[in-house]
Amino acid sequence: MTVKPTQEFTNYWAKCQSLSGKCESPRSNEVTVTVGKAATAPTVIAEIKNVCPFNTADLNTAILTDITTVGGQFEFHTANSTSSPLITNPGAVGAGIYYVFERTSAGCYSAGSVIKVVITTCDGGVTPGTSIIDLAVKKTASADKVAMDQEVEYKVSVKNVGTLKATGIEVRDILPYKLSFISASSNATYTNGVINLKLDSLKAGDSVSFTYKTRVVAGGKIVNKAELSKVNEIDNTTANNVSEYTINDPGQEETLLGMSKVSGEPLLVSGKTYTIPFTIYVKNMGNADVTGVQVVDDLEKAFGSGAKILNDTVKIVADSGLVVNPNYTGRGLHKNMLIDSMSSVKKGKTSALRFNVKVDFTNATADKFYNKAELTVNGQKKEESTDGVNPDPDSDGDPTNNQDPTPIEVEVDINPTEPAIGVSLAIVDSTKLDETSYSVTYVALVKNVGSSKLTNVQVSDSLSKTFADSVSYVMVGKPTVGLNSTLKLNPNFNGKEDANLLVADTTSQLAVSKMDSIFYTVKVFHNGHEGPYDSYAYAKAIGNGQFVSDKSNTGMEVKANQTSPTVLLLPLDAGGVVIIPEAFSPNEDGKNDYFKVTIPDGAKITSGSVFNRWGHLVFKDKDNTLAGKGWDGTSNQGIRFGSEGLPDGTYFYAIDYEVGGKKVHKVGYITLAR
Repeated sequence: MTVKPTQEFTNYWAKCQSLSGKCESPRSNEVTVTVGKAATAPTVIAEIKNVCPFNTADLNTAILTDITTVGGQFEFHTANSTSSPLITNPGAVGAGIYYVFERTSAGCYSAGSVIKVVITTCDGGVTPGTSIIDLAVKKTASADKVAMDQEVEYKVSVKNVGTLKATGIEVRDILPYKLSFISASSNATYTNGVINLKLDSLKAGDSVSFTYKTRVVAGGKIVNKAELSKVNEIDNTTANNVSEYTINDPGQEETLLGMSKVSGEPLLVSGKTYTIPFTIYVKNMGNADVTGVQVVDDLEKAFGSGAKILNDTVKIVADSGLVVNPNYTGRGLHKNMLIDSMSSVKKGKTSALRFNVKVDFTNATADKFYNKAELTVNGQKKEESTDGVNPDPDSDGDPTNNQDPTPIEVEVDINPTEPAIGVSLAIVDSTKLDETSYSVTYVALVKNVGSSKLTNVQVSDSLSKTFADSVSYVMVGKPTVGLNSTLKLNPNFNGKEDANLLVADTTSQLAVSKMDSIFYTVKVFHNGHEGPYDSYAYAKAIGNGQFVSDKSNTGMEVKANQTSPTVLLLPLDAGGVVIIPEAFSPNEDGKNDYFKVTIPDGAKITSGSVFNRWGHLVFKDKDNTLAGKGWDGTSNQGIRFGSEGLPDGTYFYAIDYEVGGKKVHKVGYITLAR
């Protein structure tokens, strides 16, 4: 989340809410954002004049106050904007309007103060610095599109396009926050986010260049500017003193569509039947008209859990350019909302689709639902909708990184007709301990998917059936459960004589829609057998006097009445294989607390980065942490979360390593779950 607080101290907090039902976490710890002291606009003499015999004036004489911040400096510009050209020789300027700003050491600017310069003609007047020169700055980059965590090299050239020699030249390039500095050529220096080139002189017609390498650490459009910051002579041609280069600009793409969706207030029809209004916005953010537009909205997927859509067909009202599919139902084979061969969105325009859906919640097992629509162009998927009216709420010019589902909430009493239970089983960590053994951590997720509170909840796993006689195992510690669990653990579980993870008495409970997790770790002595080893968990309970049960599906999503094995395959012959886990739980319980990358002998990790869902860099491997102790889930880049660590969720990693003489770039997902 990007915030722009204006107060000196602003507190933020978060809470987690389930995708269905009313499960909600407590409020998180508060994060305080402190807005640093702003620089004060300089106090100046509003109008200054030249002193004969000089035909120029010195802007420095107009300033009446000192620098207000440590390490700050004054900058003179041609307009009331810090992006306007710098005055490279403020000691000798002609008539005109100028602006002075204070720039802090952190790169923040004060408001500008205006200075008017009036020049009186002097008999036999002279101009300090006498020479009128013309320097041109030009900036280029090695690529226009650069992926996250990849390098881009910039080249900045300064050329004397005038007829006289220029002296005392300085060129600066202020690095934007979305780029991380790597290195610069030997003729340039890097200090406090600024790359500088200093030249004693440059003859007419000569040019000098410097290069520097950076790494992209944030998504979206990146504008980078180089500018002439100082010269002893007078450069009256300011238009060529500045050169900008833009990379990762979505607006340069011909086909760039964004989509958002809004759910309106449900309108009661009768009983537990409601009409729910929706609006979908399609915005053309590219630089050309787009044809072949299609919007796919699967209402059947949105309204599950016993809710029933009553419309035979769903009537859509569309803005000009979009042609509606009259057979749209949101179900089965009729999920396309438009006739794509006839639908288009003009450049810079936003077109809307408006429709109502009548839903019966009589047999619903939830009162909160979520929905996403999908956007395609000429049959190619381009975008998924995000909640709200703006398809690009983070304003980075890239709508494709905003995909929050649209919530749909109705106020009805949920009374499912039958009690039911579901269970899933997943492997969240497998770590090689030595040549004979692996540590394997399972998590069983058990959920009340029925109509009434469940008691006597039991989950079991017969590990002795998973591992053959030739493969032995021992339990590592005791099973553990999630925070605020209502399950009762069995400390004697060993997967053989006692395969029950819980004590199934009346105190082992699950409320309606409640889900709980059980973690347990085994040390497997493989005896040279890599597997596969199939495992199932079994859940049972009592609800409203009825016995209910389920056999597990694999993965981190509970799919009641669906069964599939959870498979363990040990990479015994991996040799040069690098093993990257898919999840970890840094809750300081001594189990699976670190995201650790296992590398074979002779291999090395050259760089490692972790990004959050918005593409912001949150962790940078600086001391070979990933291959050593492992990452503990705390941030060392960007937004810092202190000792509490980053919030639970899905993160993305980018790891470069060398193995067997080959350089490998690996990207993927990891789940952080405390």
